[in-house]
Amino acid sequence: MENKAIQNPTPEPILTPVQVSEPKDKFPVIYLVLSLFILLLLASTGFLYYQNIQLKNMLASYQTQSTVSPTPAIYQSPIPSTTADPTANWKTYTNKDLDYTIKLPSQFFIDERGCPNNLHFTFSSTTTPPAGLLDIYINVPAQCSSENQCLTNLMTSYRGAQSAGSKALFNQISTTIAGKMANGIEYWDPGINEGGTVIPSNLTYEYFINNNGKVLDFQFVINKYQNIDEAKTQKVFVDQILSTFKFTN
Repeated sequence: MENKAIQNPTPEPILTPVQVSEPKDKFPVIYLVLSLFILLLLASTGFLYYQNIQLKNMLASYQTQSTVSPTPAIYQSPIPSTTADPTANWKTYTNKDLDYTIKLPSQFFIDERGCPNNLHFTFSSTTTPPAGLLDIYINVPAQCSSENQCLTNLMTSYRGAQSAGSKALFNQISTTIAGKMANGIEYWDPGINEGGTVIPSNLTYEYFINNNGKVLDFQFVINKYQNIDEAKTQKVFVDQILSTFKFTN
């Protein structure tokens, strides 16, 4: 009889039970929302209370200011200008044909030459400005019908003289006469002294202005000055005369 080997049985592993912990309950969301709402309500209440205090302070300050009588303003009359009008004592010349007036010093001699539309005013003095001789011409030009055409013709004439060898200088200028813009020419003729022929130098300011369809030509001729800078010192006198010119229509 054969002997069979006895096999020991393999022991079965012992399983240890694992304890699973149950999750804890989370903080309810509704509590968080309520907390934020309460904080917002408290902040709003505090802000409204602060605004109420500020408003009360402003009202109290306004009532205090309204009870104080204002200081009366002291009116000071304007100080009159002490600058004398250099034309105050000048004589007024009236031209009814061309509807204008102009003031001139009493030293001026008026030469109407038998035609009221071509006036010649001559002023000469050796003791008061201008030291030389000033001639004023107020004419109605016959060669042009508008101030622009008159100015163009005059500039063309001066350019032609320069091309022929004249040493004269001219510049286009403008001023205001009787509240109207007037364009014109500043013309310097240095004069000549050749072969016994003497033509004195002169500085001319010439302007054109239109009044109701009539063109007036103003010429201010400053004579007997050796150079243009000396002659230009009398431009102030010319401007004073022009400031008195007025249309009467």
